[in-house]
Amino acid sequence: MLKHLVCPLLLIAQMALGQNTVRKMGLPLNHPSLNYWTPFISLDGNALLFQCDDTENRVPGLFFSTKVGVDWKDPIILPKSINSPLAYLDGATLSADGKEIWVPAQRSGGIGGYDLIAFLVKTDGFSEGKNPGLPLNSKEHEASAAFSPDGGTIYFMRCTSMNTVQADGCRLLTAKRKLNGTWETPTELPPIINRGNSQSPRLLADNETLIFLSDKHQPHIGGLDFYMSRWDGVQWSEPVALGFLNSERNERPVSITSIGRSVLTALQGVKKYELADVIFPAELKPKPVLRINGSTASGVDPATLYISVYDSASGKQLRSIRPDATGNFSVFLPYGNAYRLFADPADDRLPFFSKRYDLTSGQGQVIEKLSVDPGVLGSGFKYDLGVIQFLENTAPTPASLPILNRMVRLMQSNPQMTFQLICNADTYDLIFRHLRKKGVTNELEILIPETVSGTVILVVK
Repeated sequence: MLKHLVCPLLLIAQMALGQNTVRKMGLPLNHPSLNYWTPFISLDGNALLFQCDDTENRVPGLFFSTKVGVDWKDPIILPKSINSPLAYLDGATLSADGKEIWVPAQRSGGIGGYDLIAFLVKTDGFSEGKNPGLPLNSKEHEASAAFSPDGGTIYFMRCTSMNTVQADGCRLLTAKRKLNGTWETPTELPPIINRGNSQSPRLLADNETLIFLSDKHQPHIGGLDFYMSRWDGVQWSEPVALGFLNSERNERPVSITSIGRSVLTALQGVKKYELADVIFPAELKPKPVLRINGSTASGVDPATLYISVYDSASGKQLRSIRPDATGNFSVFLPYGNAYRLFADPADDRLPFFSKRYDLTSGQGQVIEKLSVDPGVLGSGFKYDLGVIQFLENTAPTPASLPILNRMVRLMQSNPQMTFQLICNADTYDLIFRHLRKKGVTNELEILIPETVSGTVILVVK
């Protein structure tokens, strides 16, 4: 059995990290008389879960804090319903947006030993715990839920043995969330990752980098070490040891925000264990990601919008999310590709919103604010549809289909409206034939621009 609680992460002594690679967090998160362990931070960096001994009996408990602007609020200890004496605290995590706390605990009426229990973070506290049931939980022990950026995929560990401070015989599994909110049957990650005791998965914001703990992989320094594997679209790569984090002791879980420049962990300070960011070495740094902090404009009902992201080259849908009740949402786009984001109304008669992101080269900003305002469909209304292309057989390219499909729905739902296309004559002819083939009967005009840009503008007459 592998004991975690008595073996905190010792990075500075073991790895001789320079001062420029470590940034300790300040008050109110680090207090010189308290110990801190196993932080888990949401991908947007605005919610934080960690263990601290600021309790009546000095036994570590779970604490929670959120960020307002650039400052963290004073941490609060979580209620006893979450800080259960029968909880495996090292396996406690947050959802990608920080609005759910997932704790492995033993409860009456559960599925097996330690089950994953989900608690909603509310404005006035926390919800009662909900057991997602089978097939996510099983007769064995589940812990350490980690989610894809869109929340549609979960990674977690399932173990043959577990108690409040240790786990053993673990392997990593993944499952997709169904449209009704339940989960598909989990599948184990391949043997290249599951070599006997893989624990504490952490999926990064690029949706393709996985960090986990194991004592069965090589090279192995001692106890549980950190390893990283990358998904190339077909398979996971051979895990690489994260030597800048590993020591001769059992390492404890860490966490990473969407920016991906550093690992949030616990370090031995002058007196106590403290929360600190440890910078990734250049050769191990994850792919840079643009985090879009989106919000719906005033007057737009967020309940009526569906947010989706498509690969600009293939036309494949990559993400599908909904704004929250306040109209806010987050989207994470890895650099190295081009994307188109859509905000689609539930009513096809209403206009959609779209924006293209070209992240094919270099690394620019890491955070962008986006206000989604589809506008009001009426005379003079304009859409920049970007470049629309067709194949030799006059079929649209896969990359052009997402925008053309939305054009079709919009025009069919407003048959009384006249539209104008601003583009060259050849492109107009191809789009016109495509729309007629799809049964669009709207009157359609053409305006050939004086300067050739290659893009297509749709105008409501």
